[in-house]
Amino acid sequence: MLNFLILFTIILAFFDCYFNSKQIRESLLKALLVNAVSIVFSTEILNVCFKINFVYILGFWILLIAFLLFRLSKHVNRKEKVVELIENIKKESTGVSLFLIPIFIILSITLFLALISPVNNTDSLTYHLSRIMYWLQDEHLSHFATNNHRQVAYNIFSELVILHLYVLGKSDFAANLVQWFSFLGAIAACSLLIKQLGGSIKTQWFGALIVATIPMIVLQATSTQNDLVVSFFVVCGVYFSFKYVQEFSLENAIYFGLSLGLAELTKGTGYIFLFPFCLWLAFRVLLEKNWWKLSKIWIGLILIVMLSVAINLGYYARNWVIFHDPLGHASDRISLENHSPAALISNITRQISLHIGMHSPGNIWNNFWMNILLTLHDFLGISISDPLTTFGEDSVFKIPRFSTTEDFSGNFLHFLLIISVSFFYFLKGKKEQTLSLFWFACVLGFIMFCALLRFQLFGSRLHSPFFLLISCFCALVIAERKAIIKPVVIVLSLATLPFLLLNFQKPILSFHGLTMLAKKFVPINEKSGALALYQKKSILDATYQDVLTHEGLDIQAADFLTMDEIILKKHFKSIGLELLEDDKDYLMLRVLIPEGIEVRQIAVKGILGKLESKTFLPEAIVSSRSTAQEIQYHGHIYQKISTGKYLSIYKRQ
Repeated sequence: MLNFLILFTIILAFFDCYFNSKQIRESLLKALLVNAVSIVFSTEILNVCFKINFVYILGFWILLIAFLLFRLSKHVNRKEKVVELIENIKKESTGVSLFLIPIFIILSITLFLALISPVNNTDSLTYHLSRIMYWLQDEHLSHFATNNHRQVAYNIFSELVILHLYVLGKSDFAANLVQWFSFLGAIAACSLLIKQLGGSIKTQWFGALIVATIPMIVLQATSTQNDLVVSFFVVCGVYFSFKYVQEFSLENAIYFGLSLGLAELTKGTGYIFLFPFCLWLAFRVLLEKNWWKLSKIWIGLILIVMLSVAINLGYYARNWVIFHDPLGHASDRISLENHSPAALISNITRQISLHIGMHSPGNIWNNFWMNILLTLHDFLGISISDPLTTFGEDSVFKIPRFSTTEDFSGNFLHFLLIISVSFFYFLKGKKEQTLSLFWFACVLGFIMFCALLRFQLFGSRLHSPFFLLISCFCALVIAERKAIIKPVVIVLSLATLPFLLLNFQKPILSFHGLTMLAKKFVPINEKSGALALYQKKSILDATYQDVLTHEGLDIQAADFLTMDEIILKKHFKSIGLELLEDDKDYLMLRVLIPEGIEVRQIAVKGILGKLESKTFLPEAIVSSRSTAQEIQYHGHIYQKISTGKYLSIYKRQ
């Protein structure tokens, strides 16, 4: 398992940064950022000049480690600095055990889950990890023929990291760690942001605890999605932008540029939530006396733009070649088409509703808020499920009930905390200007999110950057009333337990015996029925197949695993996939491609169809689109040899 090389690199980069700055948490952020940008540039260079495979990727990490060891060897008094580091850790942790103990427990449990849990998140199985297997098969990042537009057009940073972990470890064992390290980094970054805003050491760690107990953040920390990754980069961007306008140092400009570029490369929401803070930085520069004469400001701003663009250049270029759009039309289906004030109010209220859903007798609580929203929409003259403002065909809006799923969980207590703290803060007479502006920037980011993107039933995780940032504001305000800090810590810590122990995708406690309770906590979407899938066995007792198929409830996943066995037994050397957009092809790719079997999607529709090979003639075809006894492809007849509940396999005659 050579993926430990990446962890070793982070450790070396941390010591290199710490020996220079003596700042523990900031050194962690810098180490993670340097490691991240190294992955981006190395992969892009390999993509253009060499090949993306084990030999070249291993060679890159060996060279990087050698470079960092050389840098560390240049530091004098290294032993004394390590001793000083230990003393600084003790100093920073003194008197804050009330916050550090629950944070440590949460980090430990989520790390444990991230390490032992197979990847079973739907988005991960349909495109996050699928695209990685196609890249490895082709040994480059170029776009490929696929019926799942997301596999080529969507932002790629998280997948680049998983790509390196997969190649070095020969499996997806460490794939969940990308979000977990982002969780760790986000906790550190938020504490530093509070420090930058004037918070004491206790306030910093109090804010870190608020962040560490956000339900969706806890759930995302063990998955292979990218919402926590982009949230980490957003918070880093805000922190280093504040440091830059304070000192106008080139070092802070570089780290802000890296954070900005990496956020953009990770997820489109990074653009939105960082935009208000970029405006803040711009206004702060304009307020600087004779700013146009100060070269350090100009050079810093140029560096920020250049780094941000350079990080995304390869991704933009590949999308431009195929789609003539640097974002690859990634926003086509999720962008708001109705930009009226009524649509904005509708979207804001519905986005908020994702965090207020609860279970109650007769669903009284949700029905109460649903009636209020329906009345509001009648007044606005807009449908609550308007297709111009709602993602998904035939999607019907409904307030979700309380759940512990990675896609649908709300942040109920934290939302109440934000509303109440904001209310009392703006009621009081004297307000700190910077903190007030920070609150407005956070809220502006959320409003922009609502103004640009359609409402999604599974959109609460997209709000993660907002919750991380606004939690810093809450910590600073609550810290003024020391008497309520301890009760808040206790309530939030205890409220985190269901999300740690009863994650629907990977529960530590078994849902057997709690079946009725579990059913009550499943979010409502009766039309698709997809949300009825959850893991009942404890992750400690469940088999690998149990976790991937939700104990057989996921018919599609079960069929893919069955087809894997048939293909291996038949010794096919090439497979064509005739699939629908949301099919979980990773479950097949992860087995077949490492065995040397060529797997490609066929009968691809739309603009990506032009990338389909005209010479590829598979020995067998796996189809979710056909149930006929025989099909034709490239003039050849394929006869059905096996069929399942979701998939059929055809052999070339």
